[in-house]
Parts: sequence; C-alpha cells; structure tokens
Amino acid sequence: MKEAGTTSKILQGAFVLSIAMVLSKLIGTVQKIPLQNMGGDVVFGIYNTVYPFYNLMVVLALAGFPAAISKFVAEDAALGRQARSRQVIGIASVALACLGLLFGSLIYFGAPLIGGWIDNASVVPALRASAIAMLFVPVMSGLRGFFQGYQDMMPTAVSQITEQSVRVGVMIVLLVYLTSTGATAEHIAAGALIGS
Repeated sequence: MKEAGTTSKILQGAFVLSIAMVLSKLIGTVQKIPLQNMGGDVVFGIYNTVYPFYNLMVVLALAGFPAAISKFVAEDAALGRQARSRQVIGIASVALACLGLLFGSLIYFGAPLIGGWIDNASVVPALRASAIAMLFVPVMSGLRGFFQGYQDMMPTAVSQITEQSVRVGVMIVLLVYLTSTGATAEHIAAGALIGS
C-alpha cells in the first residue's frame, strides 16, 4: 500500500516537473525574438557565443550536487532524521556557494583570456556579466535538490518558471533601456546576459 502511494507521488512529481519544464522552455523562447530584433545580429552573436561558456561553468560548479543532496535528504527523511537533512543542505549550500564564487571568478577574471582564445574581445563584457549568475545558480540548484529529496517537486517547478520569467523580463528591460541609451553592442549583450 505504501509503495503504491510512493509511486503515485513520484509520478505526480514527474508530471509537475514536466509541465514546469515545458512552460519554462516556452518562456525561454520568448527571449530570442526581442534579443534578435532589438539587439541586432552583433548582440545576438555575442550572446550566443558567451552563453555556452556560462552553461559550462554552471555544469562544472554543480557537478552532480543537486542529485547527491536529493539522495542524502531522501535517506534522512526515510529514517526520520530531519535535523541531519537540514545539516546536509547547510553544508552543501556553503560548498556550492564557494564553487559558484570560484567559477564566477574564473569567468570574470578569465574573460579577456577567453576573448583572446576565440579572437573576439567584444565578448569580454558579456562574459563578465554572466559571471554574476554564478553567485546564485549553484545554491538555488542545491535547494532544488533538497526539496526533491522530500519528493516535493512544486518548489522546483515554481522556481524554474519564476527563474525563467525573471531572466526573460530582466533581459527585455535591459535591452529596451540599453538600446534607448545608445549603448554599444558589447554592453547590450552584457545586459542581456545579466538577465541570465
């Protein structure tokens, strides 16, 4: 009987996450249109050049932490050790914040070097802008793992949709503002990446 309830909760969680992912992707597609139309080809090109570096740093900074956190929390929850699961998320949050700071610093201070590697110095401001996200994304992912350990997928779903909505909203506001002030393409792309 308990196994059927657990299976049902897992299926409900998978359904909630699937819906959230679809909505998040739909919201994400909205950003490409104003980015291209308002920023132009140069801004769009800089953005699309920098975004893979940002994604790589996020993957390296997270390195399986959310799944590990989820596993430890689920085990502790099954054994009724709530205090230990809070301790796990505390330690993991500090570790993820340190990794985020490390990889964010690598992106920020290594931006001129990366720009040299790809022979495009105009990506430096955008790379530095993307480094800011590394202060938040790893810790946020760890918190998602914590809630998933309790089989509560709603915080993850809500945070995915909220994150994407804020990201797109900030990007559009900065695009409108920076293009209206006559900012350079490099700075407009950096503004777009701040939204990320």
